[in-house]
Amino acid sequence: MRIVAAHFPSLGIEIARQRQASPGPLAIVWAKPGGAVEREVDVIGGSRIAACSTEAHAQDVRPGMTVAAARAKVAALSVRVVFQAEIEAALVRLAEVALKWAPTVSVLVDAQVVLVDVTGSAHLFGGGSGSGSGSGSGSGSRAADAHADAPTGERAILAAFRRVLLKMGHEATLVAAEGPKVAELIARFGQWQNRLTRPLVVPSDKTRAAVGRLPVFALPLDENDHEWLQTLGLFRLADLRVQPPSALGLRLGSRGPMVMQLIEGDDRSALVPYIPREVLEESVHLDHAIEGVEPLLFVVKMLADRISARLSGRQERTGRLELELKIDLGLRNKRSQLLVLQLPEPRGNSQDLFAVLRTKLEAASLDGPTEAVTLRAHERVRAHATMGHLFEGESKSDQALSRLIAELAVDMGIECVGTLAVRDSWVAESRSALMPASLRPVKAKQASCIDVEPLRIVTRDVSIDRASLEGMRRLQRFEWVEWWKRGRGGSDWACAWLGSMRTNVVVELGPLGVRLKGLLD
Repeated sequence: MRIVAAHFPSLGIEIARQRQASPGPLAIVWAKPGGAVEREVDVIGGSRIAACSTEAHAQDVRPGMTVAAARAKVAALSVRVVFQAEIEAALVRLAEVALKWAPTVSVLVDAQVVLVDVTGSAHLFGGGSGSGSGSGSGSGSRAADAHADAPTGERAILAAFRRVLLKMGHEATLVAAEGPKVAELIARFGQWQNRLTRPLVVPSDKTRAAVGRLPVFALPLDENDHEWLQTLGLFRLADLRVQPPSALGLRLGSRGPMVMQLIEGDDRSALVPYIPREVLEESVHLDHAIEGVEPLLFVVKMLADRISARLSGRQERTGRLELELKIDLGLRNKRSQLLVLQLPEPRGNSQDLFAVLRTKLEAASLDGPTEAVTLRAHERVRAHATMGHLFEGESKSDQALSRLIAELAVDMGIECVGTLAVRDSWVAESRSALMPASLRPVKAKQASCIDVEPLRIVTRDVSIDRASLEGMRRLQRFEWVEWWKRGRGGSDWACAWLGSMRTNVVVELGPLGVRLKGLLD
């Protein structure tokens, strides 16, 4: 089983920086449900640091330190609170992005790892599956065969995944290896001595050597077992292979067979698949409430990019967006303001989504400062790829027009924006209709009707004095037209000059008098 593992060692720091720009040394504290720390004001000197930035690490700040001890080393240290639910939401988002390369993904929240099963899909993105060629199996190692530089599907997936992650503001260690546990351990601990700066492909025949270079604390054992192994002078997994299995089995107990298989590169663990949720939802909890539309658009743009990336991974588009703003009215008085955006056509591009969101926000009246923003995508449909022409340039007018139609529909209402189409009907009021907005031309059969038709239909019942009409000319008589809808009866239509309006009009001559039906302009 070929697995691509993506480990995000600085995910908490990246989430804190995306939420609020904080240059310089930064540390985060986990906020767990029911814990003592829920907001930044709850952070005290005894709170433990969960992770720190490279700037803080360079000044001897380490995870596990208390906030007081860390600030004694770095006075300018910024401490942010990150919810554990934010870590899970970020990993779920990245897993759904990876669905574009494989149908099965897995999320390991505690390890901050996303696993992608590329066993049957790697060949679709390049050469082979990568099991016969590689770039080495450990830090500082070299290629072992003559095909190390040959393009493979796994290399293409790793390169594309890395580009998407960098665009989303995440750094990750990417590894393709044999088995879920092996790929996870190499991604997490393969940089024990030298950092893995590039994606790594471990061929199947090099798995045992790659696992042997991992440190012993990479094994899923207790801390006491790690200390016992290091006390014996066993620092790498390769050192355990020369030890008598009976001695290790006596110490490790029921975990002994699993450890012995793992150090030999034999990974038989199962991959627990992640099942995508029905409703796509992205939210941001702000450290401080913001006022006005401009700072809110910066947050909405980030949410639109996330929703678009997840839609791209699912190969879907959305037809309705919901933007929920949590308003802070002070004194623990909070309320939610919901903005619903119905799109004329399903969209998935981040620029299109942000354009309609910006139009809606600029026209809306905010009830107060916003402290949290949630964006949901409903009415999702399958996105079908369109084949581009090889020798002809692609016109951008259709894309610009579709975005303009979407913005107008959100601003004015979807019932007010559409395509004026001619319908097959003898009744003049039904000859034209506003159809749903579409770039495709609407075709309809034209029924034989009067030779002169009004350009503007008057829907209200307006009576006209017959003496005010000049140059009246009869057009046609309607008798028993659509009797199953309108009932029996007939009327005559005529055109004339109406001096009071200084225009030509179309009138109906019936038993109830003269009625205005339309204008000829």
